[in-house]
Amino acid sequence: MDRFPRLALLALSFLSISSARAADAPWHHPLYLHGGGYWRQRIPVEVQNRGGDALAGRPIALAIGSGDEQADLAGQRAEAIRVVDQDGAEVLFGIRTGVGELITSGPMPAGGMLLVPVDCPVQASARYYVYFDNPSAGEVPDFLADQPGLVNGDVELGQADAPSGWKHDAADREHQALWTDERPQSGKRCLKTVVADGAEPTWIATRQGGLAMIGGARYRMRAWVRAENVKGNAGWYIHVGTRGNPMMISPMLNAGDGTFDWKEVTADFTAPAGANLADLGTVLRGTGTAWFDHASLELLDSSPISATAGRPQTMQLEETGADAPWYAAGQLLPERRVALKVFNFGDRRLEKKLVTWDAAMLKARSRSGALDDSLVVTQDGKPVAATCLDTMLLLEADVPARSAQTWYAYSFADGRSSASGPPAPLISPAQRANLVENSGFEEGGAEPSGWTHTSADHGARFAVEAPGRQPPGKRCVRMTVPHDAPKAWRGWRQSVRVEAGKTYLLAAWLKGEDIRGSAQVHVHLRTAGGELSRTNPMTGIGPPLSGTTDWTLMSGLFTMPEDTAHFDIHLTMEAGGTLRHDDVLLAEVVPATSATSEGRPVADSEPVRIWPAPAVAKVFRDDPVPLESRAAWISAARLEKEPLQIAVRGSRPMKEVRVELDPLTGPEGRRLEGAQVRVVGATPVVVETTEADGFLLRPEALAAALTPKTKAVILCTPSNPTGGAYPRAWLQEIVDVMAEHDAFLVVDEIYASLVYEGFEQVSALTLASEAARDRIIVIDGVSKTYAMTGWRIGWSITTPAIAKALDVVQSQSTTNPTALAQSATIAALEGPQDSVVAMRERFATRRTLMVNLLRAIPGVQCRMPEGAFYAFADIRGLYGLPWAKAKGGVLADDVEVATFLLEEAGCAAVPGSAFGAPGYLRFSYATSEQNIEAGLAAAKAAVARARG
Repeated sequence: MDRFPRLALLALSFLSISSARAADAPWHHPLYLHGGGYWRQRIPVEVQNRGGDALAGRPIALAIGSGDEQADLAGQRAEAIRVVDQDGAEVLFGIRTGVGELITSGPMPAGGMLLVPVDCPVQASARYYVYFDNPSAGEVPDFLADQPGLVNGDVELGQADAPSGWKHDAADREHQALWTDERPQSGKRCLKTVVADGAEPTWIATRQGGLAMIGGARYRMRAWVRAENVKGNAGWYIHVGTRGNPMMISPMLNAGDGTFDWKEVTADFTAPAGANLADLGTVLRGTGTAWFDHASLELLDSSPISATAGRPQTMQLEETGADAPWYAAGQLLPERRVALKVFNFGDRRLEKKLVTWDAAMLKARSRSGALDDSLVVTQDGKPVAATCLDTMLLLEADVPARSAQTWYAYSFADGRSSASGPPAPLISPAQRANLVENSGFEEGGAEPSGWTHTSADHGARFAVEAPGRQPPGKRCVRMTVPHDAPKAWRGWRQSVRVEAGKTYLLAAWLKGEDIRGSAQVHVHLRTAGGELSRTNPMTGIGPPLSGTTDWTLMSGLFTMPEDTAHFDIHLTMEAGGTLRHDDVLLAEVVPATSATSEGRPVADSEPVRIWPAPAVAKVFRDDPVPLESRAAWISAARLEKEPLQIAVRGSRPMKEVRVELDPLTGPEGRRLEGAQVRVVGATPVVVETTEADGFLLRPEALAAALTPKTKAVILCTPSNPTGGAYPRAWLQEIVDVMAEHDAFLVVDEIYASLVYEGFEQVSALTLASEAARDRIIVIDGVSKTYAMTGWRIGWSITTPAIAKALDVVQSQSTTNPTALAQSATIAALEGPQDSVVAMRERFATRRTLMVNLLRAIPGVQCRMPEGAFYAFADIRGLYGLPWAKAKGGVLADDVEVATFLLEEAGCAAVPGSAFGAPGYLRFSYATSEQNIEAGLAAAKAAVARARG
């Protein structure tokens, strides 16, 4: 049976295109979740738009099969499919069976469809590529939800309580939408809606949405209805419009009221110009019972949109250097290693190319200091010359044509053996590759050659001076802008010729003095004619500096769009203060992609290693095996429970592992019965935030991280440790993203009463629709608002079912609150709130005091928090300060800085790495102004002594 009505789909044609034309596009790499591999095949797709409306994300359907007019993808792994546009940007896609069921894994079926959202101007064409055949590729977390037409219109196929492609509205005792076998119009199944007598009329329905439409085209919708004792009307509806205006027109297919047998209803309509989406469904507006079946949506005009799929193209590379044995520096065995790959898809050898890789992941997970002191890079088992610009690893390489070369980056926890280490650091190749004229400002007089600066207006001054930093250089440039000068972009500039499609590394050193605003390195990409490039023409590298900072390295990679010929470097700022620049680097590079990450292996002589790990820590496959196993201790008072996590790893794959637990025995031989063994299968996923965003989770980042396996998202507003809080509009976007998924949103609002400067604190519950509220859980308590931390009283706001489940967990993990604590909580909640207001005002004063004092410490930056009582300071500017007790003799991480401040200044702070944010310290202003002033004055003095 035809599940897709013949004319409901966009009319598509599949013809071969010339291989010469397809070969013009370079092979795209890397693509999302490449897994260290590459895509060996691709299919070019040419889209033609002969209509009057531009295509903006319109889904087209490519039939899957082995015929000449089909996309030859049958049998390929759905996990490995990727789709890119002609500029190489990846787009969302969907894979569906012939009846519209979504496929996310496994082989793609013949007769199915690949759905691609396309952008194409009016009377123009666009090129897309479908990549497949990468055994290492991972499954993408999100897929295109839109459809090219109505699916499963006769509602015959499906599982559970709804037919495939359809969705019932939420039911209650008086309103129900069902899928039934009660005398369908055709086939074996139909839809049914029941509304009880006397119930409030609603638009309860079974619906199908996201159907692609063509603006200006004529359509016909047909469907069937039967009714019993309907008071009101029964029938079908269709809404046609856009995402922003979904009801530009809303034709109704009304079958009437009363009792009647199966009746066909139809509606002819013309989609409004600009319309591109529709949704349709059943209608029972009133009471009674109605059945619905066999809907169809026909396009009466010929489609102005066509898609042409070419034959598969193949790319085969010769791979070298992989699977090398582990490297050892003398007696030292590295903690972990990462395989780095460079793919050369071209026909020419890459000679003496500067290869780059961002080693931030290795640095974050390493206990050592600077990367140069803890990394060794090998090729074919032998060390090679390499160096680091901050976390950017650089090495020089030759890569043959049509090949993939593998290096291994090893990290050592406690330094490396100088006798077995790599050759001297690689500096000169980066200098040789530098395209910046007079990059260190050493040449020229008061006006360094190769650079220009904006006019010295309103007291702005430009000068050259000695930088006073290592490595030694004679000159740097300085710009000073009065704080009362009108706001304008001021600074130094240089334009560099670049080549489209190539990747470049930009790096520069910056030093700020009383910067009121922010400063970073800005980039403008321009065409040969001087116009801004079409794709991302204005960008830059950061993070932004503010206040007073020591010399800070900024770096970033840029791939040139196809229309770019000039790379404009802007050492500018739109702020007041003094800003210095030095050693600007712009060099063509070849980015390496990371493949496997491995922890220190178990020796072949030791089949299994077992070790204890912190119960709250996730143990990953690439975590290193400890050099020796230690005993684990548990201390628990009466009625308490304490978890113990053990990790098990073997030198060979283990198909089955059974854990048997003997009764725990104390030092005096006493046995503790009743211990339980549980396997926790949940995997925490951390979505990174940035200081530029106030450490807030971006809605698009959340949407990209959500998968069908996601069970819950945890959000804290205001947050510990950053003090960041979500504004209403931002939180609304988060709630809207979560409303499209079945996962729970758990919101910790424990600091909700502690927000400052008129910040509007809103609860996620107040922003959610009625249906979405059931999946929101709010956590709160009296600990922070009423300073009752010792009373241990908190609560959740959720549905009765979730509350009952939480009670089961809570009752088995902690003791119940005492009657005294509960009475005190009631008094706090129902009593006068004057003390809360007074405490919040005092915290606001302390917040401003602490942030200003932190900013006054050279090398420390700190944003002003919106809530809570924490200041989260960036202390990376203190790295490199001499301190004899540091592991390397200088401060190299946030833990060492925290220890330094505690021992040298008596100032306590919590390292940011404890929260997953290395490079920061958390300071609490839940103390007196006198303590804040004394502690930070001592910290500033200790830093000054260290600087000498």
